[in-house]
Amino acid sequence: MRNDAMAMAGMGLLIGVLTLSAAMAGARVPAVSPPGETEGSADAVPVALIELPTAAAGSERRESGPAEETEPAGLFWVALRVGENVPAQLYFTDPAGTPLQRIEPDADGDAALGPVAPGRYAVADGGGILGAFRLLDNAALDGAEGQLWTDGELLHLEAFVPGAVELELELGAPGFYSFLLQGGRGEYPKDLFISEREKPGAGGRWQRSLHFYGLPADSYRLLCGERLLGSLVVEAGSCTRQTVELGGAQ
Repeated sequence: MRNDAMAMAGMGLLIGVLTLSAAMAGARVPAVSPPGETEGSADAVPVALIELPTAAAGSERRESGPAEETEPAGLFWVALRVGENVPAQLYFTDPAGTPLQRIEPDADGDAALGPVAPGRYAVADGGGILGAFRLLDNAALDGAEGQLWTDGELLHLEAFVPGAVELELELGAPGFYSFLLQGGRGEYPKDLFISEREKPGAGGRWQRSLHFYGLPADSYRLLCGERLLGSLVVEAGSCTRQTVELGGAQ
């Protein structure tokens, strides 16, 4: 009888140990392997294999990815649009005419020149320089001459030496104004709008300037709406300036 009691007690102790082990496994408490032991329980996580996200790790991932295409500081691209009937063999050159790049416009006549540092440059064909311009420190374009003209952002190459018109406007009322130059090879429109919230300047009038670039040398008519304001002459390579006074929008 005594032996049976001791056997029952031993069995109870074994069941308790198994129950406690199962409870601990269900709680999934990470186990730390003893020194020198390479394998732990199924739920143990070796601390050395846990990779925490850090700034350095993020930097490594960014550096290992595709490199970003950036241009060196101080270098800019120049957008060129080639007009009709311009020679097919074109070069982007320095002021002396030394070629820097072959110009190959796309189907729309657009080409990218550069990247280059600010300075004076030219466009040439097989016979010599067609025109020159200046690239400013802020990437704006200026000083176009010869067969080139620019509005400050886009460079144009024409088959002729273009002229320009600058209108100094004195307007007597806010509203929408539609100006038109007729002549040369067609019509050249320019619109402007003055809000009623804008206060007039000196003399109770609104001052504006309008520029027409890339004009063939010719005589032109100037209209605002259907009203004829007068005529003017554009000469190759020069800018014609004229003051226009209007009582109100047309």
